[in-house]
Amino acid sequence: MSASSNIPFYLLGKSEQTHLINENKFKVNANFDLVFMKALVQQVIEPMDKAYFRSKYIGFDKIEERKAAEKPTIFFSNHSGMAFPWDGMLMCARSFQLNNFNVSQFLRPLIAPVLSSLNILNPFMIKKLWKRVGAVDATFVNFETLMLQTDNHLLVYPEGINGIGKGFDKKYQVQKFASSFIRLACKYQTAICPIFTVNAEYINPYTYIYRLTNSAAKKTGLPFLPVGFMLPFLLLFPWMFFYSWPARITYIKGKLLKPWELIGKKANELNEKDITEIVNLVHQNYQKQLNNQVEKYGQKAIEWKHYFKNLFKMRKYFPLTTPFGWPVLFAEFERRYQQQKKYGTTEKQPLSFGWLSFLKYLIKNPFYLFFYLPILGWIPLWIKGFKKSAD
Repeated sequence: MSASSNIPFYLLGKSEQTHLINENKFKVNANFDLVFMKALVQQVIEPMDKAYFRSKYIGFDKIEERKAAEKPTIFFSNHSGMAFPWDGMLMCARSFQLNNFNVSQFLRPLIAPVLSSLNILNPFMIKKLWKRVGAVDATFVNFETLMLQTDNHLLVYPEGINGIGKGFDKKYQVQKFASSFIRLACKYQTAICPIFTVNAEYINPYTYIYRLTNSAAKKTGLPFLPVGFMLPFLLLFPWMFFYSWPARITYIKGKLLKPWELIGKKANELNEKDITEIVNLVHQNYQKQLNNQVEKYGQKAIEWKHYFKNLFKMRKYFPLTTPFGWPVLFAEFERRYQQQKKYGTTEKQPLSFGWLSFLKYLIKNPFYLFFYLPILGWIPLWIKGFKKSAD
């Protein structure tokens, strides 16, 4: 991660760093909308999770409350690979809800910049959705800016885009960590905290990466193309671009750690060699602990019997809380939110569910008909989706 210049941000002079951070304070919060975030969790993410994913959270009701005078804790997690990052979206949303939407316990994510760069990589092409829910592009200047703010903890995925696109065969092989979160934890003498994400590889299972298909994908702006048995259906049905299997993802919050203590030095005594050593030790320890969590929680990734029983129990939400209905669910939420925001009535008119609601919402959001038009629907979606997303 680097600043806009060719020189890495952490190698710039202190005065130049301060200047860039001061310029950046407004930018990192310009689109963040806590009212939108809370409404999205309550009206969309929670029903989706309860009716479809059924995710489990271990230790998340004990997220440390951030005090304004303290630096944020830097939480970090693995990606399971080859899927739209529903794992991170669910965790940020539901952990926020589990802590009663307390801003000082919110894990504000730094994301791969490619996710906010294209319209189609914002969920269901909802304008600036990632940034509206608090996500920030993972650059050094953004990271430093957030370290100096007084609200929220931070969440990073140190494997980066390689973590998402590592293939089903490498699902729990933790890719090389970026050093930035260790570097900043030591600079600001704050703790890091591991989160272990288990079963998320079944969001899009049995998919792999190949050099040829990845090269073709990168020419469109996509970071990779997952190749597996679901790919023909994706090419046929546009709504499957954001598809997920009903993976029962389990999130385990680990113990706080002061990284400089791993090598028995004070944080202000570290050099570049020390940082590299600490990154390697954190990576090794994380891999070992992740293996243990997979052994404990990763034996039943979907729990089909539970899924079908739950599907029947939550049938009133069908089909909007299934991948087939998600485009319409998100579109109608956004339409209503913008309308309610205009008249100052946000959060006062919750969504309804069922087939009748699906059809009614689809009519109210006619562009989303293209998500259900086989093959030809990709043409208008491609034109709109592969435009650069404005800041």
